[in-house]
Amino acid sequence: MIRLPHLLASSLTVLGACSSAADSRIVAPTSFGARATTDFATDSSTYTLRKDDIGYRTRIEATFTNQTTGIAYVVNCRGGTGLELQKQIGAEWRTVWSPIVLACLSAPITVAPGARQVMPVEIFGALPGGNVYPQFTTADLAGTYRLVWSEVLSTYQTDSYPFGTPLPLEHRVSNTFTIRL
Repeated sequence: MIRLPHLLASSLTVLGACSSAADSRIVAPTSFGARATTDFATDSSTYTLRKDDIGYRTRIEATFTNQTTGIAYVVNCRGGTGLELQKQIGAEWRTVWSPIVLACLSAPITVAPGARQVMPVEIFGALPGGNVYPQFTTADLAGTYRLVWSEVLSTYQTDSYPFGTPLPLEHRVSNTFTIRL
């Protein structure tokens, strides 16, 4: 049995946070390495979830290349960014995992037009129905996936929420990749 303080301490290294319902819209999948068409490119086309005694884990390194004409601002808390892991189920993308992160507001990560920012993603999740969090929403984990960042903005201000104008979804979604067990 995992106690909540231990769980939170181990989850603080995970990147990600909340998401919005608008991120669940369908976008045509892009293929691995398609930097010309996707701003977020993963370091591999296939990842293996490794089982440990309380869940499954893997590491994905995504590189954000700002393909817009303005500065991109990434809202974060000590480097943790809001994201979702979405699985392709038929023609739909469904959110199946989103990590726990701290609830603070650090200075935004700024990425100039044409510049790159490495965005490591530590995925850890338990199967649904237990008392360990975060959890995957499905036990069927193998499949086609993408990552979607919720708070990559084209403008930024700290005096009100939302903190700025989100980049269009096509600038906040990664290429597709495969997850296997």
